[in-house]
Amino acid sequence: MKVYERPCPHCPVELSLDNLKKYNLDYSSYPLKVVEFIVEDQFVPGQFYYNRDSVILKSTADGRVEHFVGRYFDDFTARYKPGNSTTAEFSPYILGLAQSDLTTFFIADYFNNCVRKFDLKSDYVSQFIGTCRVDNNSKTLFPGRSYLPDYDFLSGVGQILYLKQRDCLLMIDLHEYITVYSFATGNVSLLSGETSLLPVQEPRGMLANSDESQLYVTERFQHLSRIDLETYEVTFLIGQTANPFATGTLSSIDLSYTPILHWMVPDKLIVTVQIVEESLLFIDLVGGQAYSACADLKNLSQTVTGNLSSCVLNAPLDLYCVFQQFYLYSNNTWL
Repeated sequence: MKVYERPCPHCPVELSLDNLKKYNLDYSSYPLKVVEFIVEDQFVPGQFYYNRDSVILKSTADGRVEHFVGRYFDDFTARYKPGNSTTAEFSPYILGLAQSDLTTFFIADYFNNCVRKFDLKSDYVSQFIGTCRVDNNSKTLFPGRSYLPDYDFLSGVGQILYLKQRDCLLMIDLHEYITVYSFATGNVSLLSGETSLLPVQEPRGMLANSDESQLYVTERFQHLSRIDLETYEVTFLIGQTANPFATGTLSSIDLSYTPILHWMVPDKLIVTVQIVEESLLFIDLVGGQAYSACADLKNLSQTVTGNLSSCVLNAPLDLYCVFQQFYLYSNNTWL
């Protein structure tokens, strides 16, 4: 397997200022470079959504870039304003997007400490979960209790994940919690966190298996855990060692900072980016092994394409897997 620097046929078109200007998106006043997430439309194959600061863009299957929702500001102020797709305002860090049906989207608005709902039918963005206030008090949640969605508990909401079969929305609070919003009850409850009975602390990324019976979660403290969503039993799969570039059994690998998890082979092989060490990590759940690749052992501060044993990543931020191929966003370039 090799890593090539080339246009990605299954990912958004090149995110250059020229392309943005071509589609009448006025971002010329600020050199946008950071993509926090890339999500494929669950109902329209080949269509992707990704953020540029306080704006979400859409890349269509035929390669067109379109504005999806949000307004751009160059001062990184945590603005909040409900409205339609062009007037609604978000904080400069949108860290996640989830979709429950063809026209309903949920947006993780980090600095505004809430999840917001974007209804394409009405073309309106509204408050959905959390208070949407920068100065929220982040109240404590307790296991076994249910809370109204506007309860003041979210603080720095990160990744969000919709589970179709369970009809619920999972949210990672980057400081403390994994919470669950049930569409059946309209309430929020605690899955893991400081006061939870589940030993999963300060989660960073999550990934569900095919039948949504299990949830894989990375933690701040170099762990990969598996939560059984039927029994709520937690299994630690990856521990912590001193070598971030190690290859070996799962219990001997240092996971480092890995907020991104994707299936390369569903239910069998996970691929992730270790952002601090600037490397790839393949996690074989069947064989119980992990393999590191593209590690910058010589601190080259540049991207080097080639075989997985010789490639080097520089500032990798995201990746996406499709058809057993993965595409990396590294040093402002798709690989």
